Amino acid sequence: MTLALWQRPAIPLPFQVRPVRGETTLSYLFRLARANELVVPTTLLHALGEPSNGLHQFMLREHDEIMLNQAAQQRLSCFAGMPLDRLRRSLLLPGLADTRESPSPRTATHIIGSRTRDHCTSCCARIPGNPRIQVYIAHSSIICRRHRRWLGTRIERVQIDLSGSPDILTAYRRRDRLFRGEENQHWMDIQFAAAQAITTAWSHITDSFWHTPLIRRWNARSAAFASTAQIPVPPSVIMMPETVTIAETICDPIWRHRIATAEHYYQQKNFYAHMVERLGFRRTAAYAFSAYNDPLREWVEQHHRQHRDDYSNTKTHTAKRRRRARPPGIRQFK
Repeated sequence: MTLALWQRPAIPLPFQVRPVRGETTLSYLFRLARANELVVPTTLLHALGEPSNGLHQFMLREHDEIMLNQAAQQRLSCFAGMPLDRLRRSLLLPGLADTRESPSPRTATHIIGSRTRDHCTSCCARIPGNPRIQVYIAHSSIICRRHRRWLGTRIERVQIDLSGSPDILTAYRRRDRLFRGEENQHWMDIQFAAAQAITTAWSHITDSFWHTPLIRRWNARSAAFASTAQIPVPPSVIMMPETVTIAETICDPIWRHRIATAEHYYQQKNFYAHMVERLGFRRTAAYAFSAYNDPLREWVEQHHRQHRDDYSNTKTHTAKRRRRARPPGIRQFK
């Protein structure tokens, strides 16, 4: 009786391959198979575990991923010739969500849509064979620090050299620092999307004297890229310095509290003055960005309506708790 590949003992392959941080399991397996000159890349997949539904190379499209249970992960660790903990530091190694009891390792395919993108092409060129590496967008940096390249998103799948744009590189560092400082990443995504919506709406305003300098600034950046890059640069990259500036301000808990609890418009004027100064304009431009039809003013009004009661109740509850904690017999003089 001939044993299947997944039933045979696992032994380390002759050549090891170092995984890239955020790389998909399927991308790493294909690189490991090619480095060891396996005739068919799916041979290694069949050796990991019992295939499900006739696993073959035509099922493994660009944005598909495989899921390995614990036994298959141990076999992968043996084939790769490195401890499983070291693999997990770079690979996600998603577990197999299968409640059925199976005495054997098992491999399954799982379509993950557009959650992956290509790794930095300059980094791939340094690897023997110049392989194509797929990484998870959520678990890898959008900027390659070594080669100063913008690596794209799930929608904008282009790579752009940012070595001549230090302001944009600095903006992305500030963006990463902002995300690292917040535990609730979903909330941070919402606030950053709001900041991007504001700058995108500003780019469509062409009849305002105070918004014209912004348009000129973005057009100058686009022209600088057009002279060097052969592909159009996404607007989100061009407007990133201003987007990060807005995101840092609207995520500031002090400003969020002031805006939400302001009862009158004049109590919000300091916010607009602070914003235009950070954007590099004079304080006299604050009244234009606080107009009713301005996207920034619309965000302020929406935040005030949604969180006015939340901040007011929090303030009242804190004051009551402090009054209850005051020791008896002590009078408070005004």
